[in-house]
Amino acid sequence: MTTALLTGLCLLAPQNAMSGHTREVNCIATSPDGKTVASGSTDGTVRLWSGSASKAVSGFKGDVVSVAFSRDGKWLAAGEMYNQLFLLDAATGAVAKTFTEFEGRLNSVAFSPDGKAVFSACGDYKFHKNSTADGKTLATAQGSYQPVGVAAGADGSLVVGCDDAGTVYLFGSDLAPKGTVSHGSMARCIAFSPDGSTVVSAGGDGPIKFWKATSSGIEAIKDGPAFDALGAAFSPDGKSLALGTFDNLVVVIDVATGAVKGKHNKHERPVTGVAWSTDGKTVYSSSMDMRVMAWKP
Repeated sequence: MTTALLTGLCLLAPQNAMSGHTREVNCIATSPDGKTVASGSTDGTVRLWSGSASKAVSGFKGDVVSVAFSRDGKWLAAGEMYNQLFLLDAATGAVAKTFTEFEGRLNSVAFSPDGKAVFSACGDYKFHKNSTADGKTLATAQGSYQPVGVAAGADGSLVVGCDDAGTVYLFGSDLAPKGTVSHGSMARCIAFSPDGSTVVSAGGDGPIKFWKATSSGIEAIKDGPAFDALGAAFSPDGKSLALGTFDNLVVVIDVATGAVKGKHNKHERPVTGVAWSTDGKTVYSSSMDMRVMAWKP
């Protein structure tokens, strides 16, 4: 890997730039076995990447705005702006199920740890839990603001960030409310650490924030550096945090210290999402510049 210094920080060097989408790439996720990267786009497709080669999955009515793999690697969820949630066979990309009960765009999706349910944060101010077996609604919660980011913890609890003044909700696995805190600005993206001990919220013009989810609520841990983030993801070992930012950056942060370990600015438009390889050696990014990139942090 070649590196350069910029104000004391190590620039991340691009390992691969992957082209194939014809419009903005809105989201990205990696499969649990590390063999597949999935990206969703405004071009109405999901692409399944293996290295620089990809296969397009079409049939969506509009923009694909969120994607997530189940932890067993069986399913890929794709949330669409026209009120639909798709479950794809993660191995083939074939659409297995389509859920259409929603009244707003599927801003963010996440699976329960056992893969038996999929959570969604919708533009109708509601949070949904649906069975992956038959699509049946298992639980619904009502928010006061539009939810834009959702993450499920190792115990099945759910954290949701909202695009208002930064309301962050904590729910139990049954969507029973357990606490609310304020991020302080738009909480566009939410991520759980792999062990479920830490939550990060990011977005807007303030600092990113680290929280602790407990049985009784959600508690502040510390503030991190300020980045207007659109995507956030913990590394598999929980020691690093990757951010995709509105000003075209991919940033890697040391979770313990909050220090910025590296960043790059090779995307030409905002970075909408980030995801780690299962070995923690690669960060993938999606961008409005229509590209997916792989980086060695």
